[in-house]
Amino acid sequence: MIKAHISKIRNIIYFDYVNYHPFVKTLIQYKNNKNLKYENSEIYKYYNNFNPQNLSQVMFETNELKSLINIGKYNICHPWENNIIKIQGEKGLNINDGCQYFGKVSRKKGQLEFKRLITLYNKVKAKGYNKKKKVSGYLLKRYNDYRIVLISGNHRMAVMAALKHVNIKVKVRKIIDINDIHNWIMVQTGLLKENEVRKIFERYFYDNGKNKLERINVMNNKKMYQPEASIKKWELISKHLDDNDKTLLDIGCNAGYLVKKALQKGMKANGIEGNKDYIPKDLENHIKNNIVTLENIRYIRRYDVILLLSVSHQFNVKYGKDIERKMIKIIGNKANKKFFFQPASIRNKYKDAPNIKDNEGDSIKVYNIKFLKELFPNDIVKYVGQTKLTTRKEPYRYLFLVEKKR
Repeated sequence: MIKAHISKIRNIIYFDYVNYHPFVKTLIQYKNNKNLKYENSEIYKYYNNFNPQNLSQVMFETNELKSLINIGKYNICHPWENNIIKIQGEKGLNINDGCQYFGKVSRKKGQLEFKRLITLYNKVKAKGYNKKKKVSGYLLKRYNDYRIVLISGNHRMAVMAALKHVNIKVKVRKIIDINDIHNWIMVQTGLLKENEVRKIFERYFYDNGKNKLERINVMNNKKMYQPEASIKKWELISKHLDDNDKTLLDIGCNAGYLVKKALQKGMKANGIEGNKDYIPKDLENHIKNNIVTLENIRYIRRYDVILLLSVSHQFNVKYGKDIERKMIKIIGNKANKKFFFQPASIRNKYKDAPNIKDNEGDSIKVYNIKFLKELFPNDIVKYVGQTKLTTRKEPYRYLFLVEKKR
């Protein structure tokens, strides 16, 4: 048994209990309106909004995990276990009525989940937390950080979050260390590829419920992916662009918000995105589905402006600090006029972490200005501004500009 901070806890499909969880938001609605009906609740909206067709879409909202595309959505994939677990019907209902984690669900199932939440909330609020009812999960270890992935207690966790509990007692069923990945049965048998397993594991550390909800909206084509961070990035970047900047490349462009803004400005703009399911139909001719690697980096063409935003730490994780440095330099030198760079703000995003203090603006600015000046000694390096993220652990990232003296 350990006491875990609520920000470290996730359900099995990456929702957290601080930024966004449909159960928590439903209970907050109920706190403000005791006459709340299921049909007017967040959980009703969520179940109608998120209707994945396979296990890859359940986990990543896309068909990115190729090994999981042909596996039905009513399964649980913990890649450190020996097999994939089937989700069963609950409380006398058949699995065809749906499950608690996503939609679509039958009216009976939806009302059941709504009633379970409200009943448990009222009980815990009136009588306190029943210590005999355990919240249990896996403890995932990554460098010096950890996450709890729940096995049981999803409703109870939502109630405690709505009641503003912060430190949660969790029964740890098993400790999972990413360094043991080669011994995991699903990897050894080839059921899942190692890179897929790493993606599943890593997402528990860098993802949160608000981000997942954004991707669900992208999946449903309800709106273009344009969180506050992307809007702010363009606001900062566009101030440094002029009429002589004719071409732009955004590496790791997601759904291409910055590419689209550059096109609207009259630039010839392109993006590179590793997940083809993120690429909107109207930008298919402008965004290439690819991942920049050490092997293919030399094929990147020259552009007046190149953006490398919140990407370079992934080079670090894959190749180490020295190769990351080399790749940043190669990409930066492909820019004819301007190279915009945005690193991660916390050390555990890296495998070989830079000498920064987590989320300390001055530390991050000093380190990265020095770092960029070493890579581009003949150019001008500037700090541009900060953009807000949707996670409490890393609330801001910092944007830098290398202006070419050519």
